[in-house]
Amino acid sequence: MGRPLNKKYFGDAVDSIKVSHSFNAFDGAETAGGEDTYIISQRSSNKFLVADTSDGWEEILTLVDKDAGSLVAGEFRIDGVDAEGTAYNVVRLYNRTLRLGSADGTFLKEPWSVAGAFPALAITGVSIAAPAVVTVADASTVLNGDTVTIDGIVGTAGTDGTEGLNGNSYVVANVTGTTFELVGSDTQTLVYTSGGTVSGIGGGGIDVQAS
Repeated sequence: MGRPLNKKYFGDAVDSIKVSHSFNAFDGAETAGGEDTYIISQRSSNKFLVADTSDGWEEILTLVDKDAGSLVAGEFRIDGVDAEGTAYNVVRLYNRTLRLGSADGTFLKEPWSVAGAFPALAITGVSIAAPAVVTVADASTVLNGDTVTIDGIVGTAGTDGTEGLNGNSYVVANVTGTTFELVGSDTQTLVYTSGGTVSGIGGGGIDVQAS
C-alpha cells in the first residue's frame, strides 16, 4: 500500500483527521461524523479502522470518493475544505498531501492541514547566502511551496543594519531531509548565532477537520 499515514494523525484528538460520514453496522445507515468519530489505524491504502467514542463502535471501513448521502455499508468519507470554504471529497491520504476527487474523474494532489498537526520546527543553522538555507533536525513535514514564518533567531541583526529573518514569511524551495531554502531571502550581511523556529508549516492546505 506504500508508505502508511503517520499514526500521530489518528485518534480522538483536537489535531486528528475527522470522519465526515460513515455507513457502519452499528448505525445501519449513513450518519454524519462528530468530533469523536475518528480513524484508529490504517489497514490498506483505502481501508481504515474507524471508531466513534460516543456510540461505542469501531469497524474497518473503506474511504471512498462519494458525496454525502450516497454511502453504502462499509464505507466512509472525509470532507476536505479549502481556504475559500469549498468542500472536496478526500480520496487518498498521505503524510503531507492528499488526493481530492472531482466531478470529471481527475484528481488533485494538495497539502492538507489541521491545527497542531505540523508543529513549529527548531532551527539549528542558517547559511550566509542568497537565498538562505535553513537547517532543522527533520524537514519531512515541510513541502516545496509552503509559506513559513521565521522567528526567535539569535544573531540575525545585519552587519550593515539591514533587517534580519525574524518576523518575516518566506516560500520554501529545494527541500531535503534536513534543509530548505527561503525564497527571496538574503543573509549575506547577517550573522546567525543560534536558535529560532519555523512556523506555519502546512498552513493554507486543505482542512481535514470538517466535522
